[in-house]
Amino acid sequence: MAVPAPEVEFPTVEGGKASLSDYGGQVVLLNIWGTWCPPCVREIPHLVEVQREIEPRGGTVVGLAVESGAPEDIHAFWENRLELEPAYPLWMGTNREARRHFEAFGLPNTLIIDRDGIIRKRFLGLVTRDMLLEELEPYL
Repeated sequence: MAVPAPEVEFPTVEGGKASLSDYGGQVVLLNIWGTWCPPCVREIPHLVEVQREIEPRGGTVVGLAVESGAPEDIHAFWENRLELEPAYPLWMGTNREARRHFEAFGLPNTLIIDRDGIIRKRFLGLVTRDMLLEELEPYL
C-alpha cells in the first residue's frame, strides 16, 4: 500500500481544527476508533505506550473518534472509563467520513502514514504495542 493520505480537516477534542498536514515531516499512526467499540478501547493503552516511544523520534499517534457526541464526551471517556489523560491528539469525525477519506470499513482501523504523507500500512482490528513498534520502525 502506498497512497497519499487525504488532506481533510477534522475538529479536535480541544476545540480547534487539525489535519494530517499539521504533522508534516512526522510519522503518523492514525487510529480510527469509537468509544462503543470494545477492541478500540482495549488497544488505547497500547497506543499510549506507542506515543511515548515514537514521539521523541518524530512520530505521533492521532486518534480519530467516530462519534456523534460532543468533544467533552471524549475527554470524559478518557478520564472516567480509561482513567487516563489524553496522551495524543484526538480528533472527531463520523463513520461516514472515516469510510470516505480513509476507507475505514470497520473498527478499530489503524494506518501508518510516513513522513511524506503516504499511507504505508493499514491494520483492521486490535493492535498491540509490540506489533505497532515493529511495523513503525522502518518509517521512524
